[in-house]
Amino acid sequence: MLKSNMYYFNLMKQYPEQIIDKYYSNMNDIRVIPENKEDSNILTKAVDRLYRFIDTFETLSNELNETHQNKIVDELLKKIDDILINTDGINYSSLCQYFMVQNISHSIYSSLDQQSRLGILTELLQSYIKNRHHMYKSHGYTNAILQTMSDNYSHKRKGKVGIVKIENQLNSLKVFKKIKDLSNEEQENFYFLEPDKGDKKRFDNLLKKHAVSFPFRKFKQGKLPDVLIKIKTEYYIVEHKSMKEAGGGQDKQVAEILDFIRYTEPNKHFHYITYLDGIFANKLLKHSGGKNDTQYTEIQEVLKSNPCNYFVNTHAFLALLRDLIN
Repeated sequence: MLKSNMYYFNLMKQYPEQIIDKYYSNMNDIRVIPENKEDSNILTKAVDRLYRFIDTFETLSNELNETHQNKIVDELLKKIDDILINTDGINYSSLCQYFMVQNISHSIYSSLDQQSRLGILTELLQSYIKNRHHMYKSHGYTNAILQTMSDNYSHKRKGKVGIVKIENQLNSLKVFKKIKDLSNEEQENFYFLEPDKGDKKRFDNLLKKHAVSFPFRKFKQGKLPDVLIKIKTEYYIVEHKSMKEAGGGQDKQVAEILDFIRYTEPNKHFHYITYLDGIFANKLLKHSGGKNDTQYTEIQEVLKSNPCNYFVNTHAFLALLRDLIN
């Protein structure tokens, strides 16, 4: 039986988020280097060429006079630039990570036109050779750094992973299907759309069909929700956030997910769900003073003002779905 939104909110305290979330574990386990040192792939071959070119650049810069140097170095810079622009995963290399020291990232470098890139590449290489290249050679360059940096950046790939988590939870209930044809959607009792993962047009058409205003999007530069779920005659628009630590931009994100459930639609068949996972959700619910206490109180006020909207974590989301189905 469906219970009040405060019931599911309080359920979060009884079933807090796990430090290691089974839905995320290994989901971003991307291998960028071969299993064995003796093997190679496109990335490792490109990195080997890159560091050989750096050695060559240093030699040419020191040994040749300027007349002979310019043309050869220019060709070498173009070869290095080609590797930096056209090799997937090259941003994990030691050279590209060193760009950060020079207050530039590989993504910024890649966004420049070729003339601008070549204009700064000499300075970047000279600084890298002076401050890192020989030190790394002394310790021994290893392709393991490529995998290490890929793992380090795995949190940045979480953007759409939350949608995959919701999809897996929906599939685990055995009644939902992802729908692509909305021409007879009134006859479908259990389906879902992923507006931020390819279903934008279908989502927009559905809102228009049912005269749903979705004011959150108007104030958030056209932001799309993660999932729309239909259960019998009711529709639930879901915004998911995965948050681990307090501070930084987390307060802004909490304010955003609160804004998401702050509205009640004139069409009473449409409702909003804020889905917060990650261990920050546990800290938020402890409301141990300061901002957490204020946020905790505000969540309750928003829920009481909008009784058909919900604020849930991993366990509470599944509990809510089961009750809605039944």
